Amino acid sequence: RIHQKAKGLFRFLKESISQITFGLRTSFNEIGAIMLLMESSGYKDVEFRQVVLDKNEYKFKYNTIKLNPVDKEAYGR
Repeated sequence: RIHQKAKGLFRFLKESISQITFGLRTSFNEIGAIMLLMESSGYKDVEFRQVVLDKNEYKFKYNTIKLNPVDKEAYGR
């Protein structure tokens, strides 16, 4: 989460972003598009995760996700 005083665009170092966590209902298409955009924009070493509901307990888990070459082809990269 980013906290800022004013709404709108602001500058930051690319190295500042170490992780992006997608919500429970974020679609595969949205996740793939964002991951490819981040990669093509030069963001390195960013960990991508998605919140999932643990089926055995009443709690959230976080799955690490990665794009494979097939996913990249599906998005035209």
